[in-house]
Amino acid sequence: MKTRMYTMLLISGLLLAALMLGISATQPAAQAQADFDCSAVTGVTVEECEGLVALYTATGGENWTNKTNWLQTNTPCNWAGVTCNGGRVSWLSLYENRLTGALPPEIGNFTAMTGIYLGNNQLTSLPPQIGSLTALTWTETN
Repeated sequence: MKTRMYTMLLISGLLLAALMLGISATQPAAQAQADFDCSAVTGVTVEECEGLVALYTATGGENWTNKTNWLQTNTPCNWAGVTCNGGRVSWLSLYENRLTGALPPEIGNFTAMTGIYLGNNQLTSLPPQIGSLTALTWTETN
């Protein structure tokens, strides 16, 4: 019970911080339109792979500072900034990586993720699906 309450407070804090930074939670997120085949990946679920592809596509991945291996290999756990544990994405660390635009709704696919570090980027909105990240114990978005 305490863990769930802490998680909800953490998510509320993330949304509050986003609003204070001028990020709107009501703007529509960009649709992922990459030709990457998630059915062939190893190390993560297809849904999480689709979330990573959507994140890359929606936030200008082609212009990221560090995009090593993104959409180039079928092992997302080896993509820059992605950490996995037990076959799931457990951490995203894309600090100062020139992410721009809106986080896609597929961010909600990372239900086992415990940490996210997206500070010093130019993100413009958070989708309501961010509330699905109930396993988060650490966030940094500014």
